[in-house]
Amino acid sequence: MGLVIFPSFLRQEIFVILGLQLNQFVIMFGDMFGQVGEYQKALKEKLAQITIEAEAGDGLVKVTATAARTITNISIDPSIVDAEDVEQIEDLVMVAVNRALEKATEKEAAATQEALKDMLPPGLGNMFGG
Repeated sequence: MGLVIFPSFLRQEIFVILGLQLNQFVIMFGDMFGQVGEYQKALKEKLAQITIEAEAGDGLVKVTATAARTITNISIDPSIVDAEDVEQIEDLVMVAVNRALEKATEKEAAATQEALKDMLPPGLGNMFGG
């Protein structure tokens, strides 16, 4: 079923039938959306504080990232630096970065789910699989 758009002269009547005044509805959802913005900002700040580490090549390449998916450090063991085999280093860096980003995505999903629980009215906190 598609989106139903009611003519403006019916909108007020629909809210009255539902027992809501239009301005109450706007205030209620305006507050909720304002809260969502605050939660998003807080979540972004929280994710930036979570550090994740991943490695490749038995620790020869290590990547540090945040749960906000920002790479903060890449460490390469000097023993694998060989001008004749740059491709090996590239492969190991790619693997380590992808592992770090995968871990960051998992942390972000968990933090987002927790934030959603906090936003929902009491009793609905497990609505998203919690």
